[in-house]
Amino acid sequence: MSVVVMGGGLIGVATAYYLVKAGREVTVLERNAGMGEETSFQNGALLAPGHSHSWAAPGAVATLFKSLFQKDPALKFRLSADPQFWRWAVKFLKNCSAERYRANTLRTFRCMHAGLEELRALSAETGIAYDGNDAGILYLFRSERSFEAHAGDWTLLAEYGLELEEADAARCAEIEPALASACDRIGGGFFSPDEAAGDAFLFTQRLAEHCARLGVRFRYGTTVEAIETDTGRVRAVA
Repeated sequence: MSVVVMGGGLIGVATAYYLVKAGREVTVLERNAGMGEETSFQNGALLAPGHSHSWAAPGAVATLFKSLFQKDPALKFRLSADPQFWRWAVKFLKNCSAERYRANTLRTFRCMHAGLEELRALSAETGIAYDGNDAGILYLFRSERSFEAHAGDWTLLAEYGLELEEADAARCAEIEPALASACDRIGGGFFSPDEAAGDAFLFTQRLAEHCARLGVRFRYGTTVEAIETDTGRVRAVA
């Protein structure tokens, strides 16, 4: 079976890898001159199931409202007349209950945790290095009030398998010595020793090279403008 993968970012190249390993003939179409030159190029590349908390949360509405009046908000919210926007907004609001927040967060956590395990297995299987930093991730809070308000979000993940250590300011500085001079501005933190970071662009590039050796074809400078279907099945891309 021949398979076309549209887009040569991290997900596209990884998809091509698993497909060719399964015996498929694979062609990757990419509009740029190389793999991973858009979203995957400057991706933060945190390998962090601790970032699983759903944005649709009981306090999300207040946070979004405040963002309308902030110059540099963590979240940007712009009103739109597009009916699709309002359908999305209604669904978002329905998921802001405590019950839905918990369910959605745990779904995301399970997905991210499995993804991290798969990435490490893939790296070991292919021998691909990507400037990985496996020293863990330290999450900081600027005030004790903020720490206490959000501690429950983190302990929820710990209950379901995230290795997590609660840390006071002194312990945060012990984990990351560069914080020693800022202890008075740290309200607390959580340290996840199993989490990591890496270079998404480097990984994408090296995985693409590995895929090419396995027989995957890459077509650069190719933009997909249409998808031809027949009775609900994709027949061709153009």
